[in-house]
Amino acid sequence: MPSNLSQQGFGVIAAFGADRIGLLNWISSSVTDLGGNIERATVDCGGGQCVIFALVSGTADQLQLFENELPRLQSKTGLTVTFKTVHKPTVPEGMRSVPWKIRLQGEDFPGLLRLVTQLLVKHGMTILSYVGDKYVPQYGTAGFTQEFICLVPTKLERSAFLQDLQKLADDNGFSIVQYGPA
Repeated sequence: MPSNLSQQGFGVIAAFGADRIGLLNWISSSVTDLGGNIERATVDCGGGQCVIFALVSGTADQLQLFENELPRLQSKTGLTVTFKTVHKPTVPEGMRSVPWKIRLQGEDFPGLLRLVTQLLVKHGMTILSYVGDKYVPQYGTAGFTQEFICLVPTKLERSAFLQDLQKLADDNGFSIVQYGPA
């Protein structure tokens, strides 16, 4: 890690390819061996394929070294790997916010994600993370779980948001399993 945080830079890794043991280890080792750090990572695998998305930090030199290592990493892992330097995500000036977790569960139907994200946008929330899973129980119909980590403006009228979320849940037959500060 850089000793002077003002010199710290950030990059995003996106990798995709056939799933196999050790993929995240190879990527995280490549970053840390060059002195960088994985700030946050998401891995999702299915159908024999794997997607890895990571926010990394390091000095400009460390990030450049990692970018130079991409051909070797791609050859070793068999993944298609892209890298882009980025600015650290920040909250717009004057907009204070707190992280919230919202978890929903119920019977799956087309358009559910659209309805929920429209509500989040209406209330000025920024989605930091989203995981949606569809499952089929042994008996019954297909269900879903959705989990959002959002930046919620401190000026949010929480009672109005929760009332809107509950109405959406009631109208569409799903449950609010969790909501509130993450």
